[in-house]
Amino acid sequence: MRAEEFLTLFITSVNKDWLVILASLAAILALLEMRRLRKVLTQEINKKILPQLSLEIDEKNLVMYLKNDSPYLAQNIQIDEIPLVLDDFGFDLGITIRFNEIAFLKPNEKAELGLKAYDNKDNSLMGNLTERLVSHIMSAVFKVKVYFSNIENYRFSMLFNKEREKFFIEKIEYLP
Repeated sequence: MRAEEFLTLFITSVNKDWLVILASLAAILALLEMRRLRKVLTQEINKKILPQLSLEIDEKNLVMYLKNDSPYLAQNIQIDEIPLVLDDFGFDLGITIRFNEIAFLKPNEKAELGLKAYDNKDNSLMGNLTERLVSHIMSAVFKVKVYFSNIENYRFSMLFNKEREKFFIEKIEYLP
């Protein structure tokens, strides 16, 4: 039996219907997969729209700033509190630094961080220390975690490491 005769025998009208159905199912599955991949690609592109934030201390005015160094909007900015032990009083003083939330930072804008110092013993606000807190933390070594969203509402966290008088970005994470 020749190949042509076998092919003709194999492809009868019933087999042709099954081939059309299978080809249609394959096309539908391919379209669904393309749709899923397009959605994943769009999400990955939107994640790349990442605001670049930085922390800085103005030694002259004794103020701490959060700055948006990117062309993208950063919003819903929250900063974790920082437990810290200050030893420049002649004794160790355990405090927790808390920050005000920032609704948004426009591109190339900076915002003064509202720092508040709380005593670790009784969690009371230390108003007199809060006023001059920046001068006490300038030489301290600590880490700060900042949470924020981009314009597409994708959440990120950025971990800053403060060494000497500068802040360095240690890690950036996408938060699903």
